Amino acid sequence: MKSVFVTALFALGLFAQETDLRSLLDAAVRSDAAQMQLYDARARMLQQRGALLPGGVSVYAQAGYAEARDTPDNAVEYHVSVEKPFRTASTATIENLLGAGSELAVRLGRARLQNAVYGAYVDACTLQEELWLIEDAHSRGTAMEQLIRTGMEGGEFDRSAWLRSRLNVQTLTLRIDELKSRSAETLQRLGAATQTDITSLRCSDLSDTITLPPQQTLADAPLLLQLENRAAGADAMKAYRDTWLQEITVGAEYDDEMDVRRGIVFASIPLGFGSRIENDRESARLSALAAAAELRTMRRDLAARIAAFTSAQQTRKTNLQRLNDELIPEAYETTVLLQERFMGSEASYLEYIDSQKALFALLMEGVQLRASALKAEAELFAELGIAPHLQKDKL
Repeated sequence: MKSVFVTALFALGLFAQETDLRSLLDAAVRSDAAQMQLYDARARMLQQRGALLPGGVSVYAQAGYAEARDTPDNAVEYHVSVEKPFRTASTATIENLLGAGSELAVRLGRARLQNAVYGAYVDACTLQEELWLIEDAHSRGTAMEQLIRTGMEGGEFDRSAWLRSRLNVQTLTLRIDELKSRSAETLQRLGAATQTDITSLRCSDLSDTITLPPQQTLADAPLLLQLENRAAGADAMKAYRDTWLQEITVGAEYDDEMDVRRGIVFASIPLGFGSRIENDRESARLSALAAAAELRTMRRDLAARIAAFTSAQQTRKTNLQRLNDELIPEAYETTVLLQERFMGSEASYLEYIDSQKALFALLMEGVQLRASALKAEAELFAELGIAPHLQKDKL
């Protein structure tokens, strides 16, 4: 049996001004937080790329006054030179990987923002669903209290049953007030995160079942792609540093002195050895080893995490199905039977209210199970950099 009760409660809000999940996820991508991540990723990429780019043209000029000792000739002398460094080792592979890495960083950041919004949406809808359940219990409790009060005046029920029913209604009233406050606070935080004005949420666009994401989706996670890109970039940098000749400087200079005028074209070729060069090579080698080890470690960790997630989701799915198909229908039937027996003076009010509490607890457990499953998926997707998977997209 599906959770018909919960579905009916959701339908109560269909005609209100509602904000749906898709709109909030799109708003998260347009938010200032997303723009900040975009600019930061591009700035980091340009900084790393700048370390590989050759310098620009440099102009050097000197001028002075020379006075001859043995002749009356004096002159103004000057020296002008122009230099330009050129990369001789190719950096194209590294630059391409930096560009791809920047795109992956943006994709990863946006997915994490969206999953944070998705998790907050689940929290808000869970509070709303719990509120509807309690309000329904409060409505039924109020009707029972009035019925018992009328029966007490006619001698059918004693005062203790009325007091218990009244206490039950007052307790539910306190819980309603608390949930309304928490729900309003959650909506405000969600609105601030997405820079959106929210009065109510649709919530019907959340799946009412628990499903497992495709394994291929997890295998192609942006986090792993980012680590693979980083490892490939470290290998490319190592190959670049191992190149014997990475850069040369070409220049031309002109001298106008008292006794000579001359122009020179020159090239500066650094030798492929030295303490600084060897240090750079060793640093690049160790960075490549570290990136490869990080990738292997993350693959193992994520494989274990995904296996644990899959097992937990399967358990939640089985438990939710049993709740909806067996436990909740049986608890509902028990409540109906005890209500009839109580009204016929064959059962006590305590028995009836206990059955109501048992039904309410099972309904709440179903709500929490589904919310836990959705939040667990959001947390895993946020870590992997996968955008939220909307299982339902209702109008």
